[in-house]
Amino acid sequence: MKPSRFLSVISILSMIFIMIGTTFSFFTIARGSSYGALQANSSQIAGVNVTVSLLYAGHSLIPMNDSDIYKAYENECIDNANYGACQVYTIDIENNGDEFDYQGSINFNIGNIENLNFIVLDEDDQAYSPITRITTGTDLDLGDAFTLHKDENRQFKLLIWLSNYNFNQSPIDGAGTYNALISFKSVNGYKITGSISGS
Repeated sequence: MKPSRFLSVISILSMIFIMIGTTFSFFTIARGSSYGALQANSSQIAGVNVTVSLLYAGHSLIPMNDSDIYKAYENECIDNANYGACQVYTIDIENNGDEFDYQGSINFNIGNIENLNFIVLDEDDQAYSPITRITTGTDLDLGDAFTLHKDENRQFKLLIWLSNYNFNQSPIDGAGTYNALISFKSVNGYKITGSISGS
């Protein structure tokens, strides 16, 4: 083979590998994403401490089948090719005050992402909410209302991922950002809130 043909073949193969690589890089959840403590904003619920922590993230996300979310979670949100399959936040609630019933909701603001979903798991890693398609500006349920007794702790996990639709999703999911307001509202109207974000 002549040197010019050899270099042409190598160049073409290199371009193919670059194109394949960029197809799998959709967006990266920044390790510096703003997540942190939820603050009680009413003195009547001062005894309730809620903390949101990032559990798994920091990798480029690629779309995956919704039915694979539990497998992805068990693999710490990394697939077999070492790509990011999901991200997980823990929501820890500790009650040192009065007993209240709480209903959780989340309100997302998303940009340049069309196929983002979430599910909430309970302490036993069972579904506490159904798989939910994320839309902007809508209060989405985080599961059933629950009673939080004095000296009781609860932990939930919020899993977020891109759904796979078997076509190139880069133009609609490729450079996205999101933020969300998490709220737990008691039946008497008291509300604790906090936020998460990713890009």
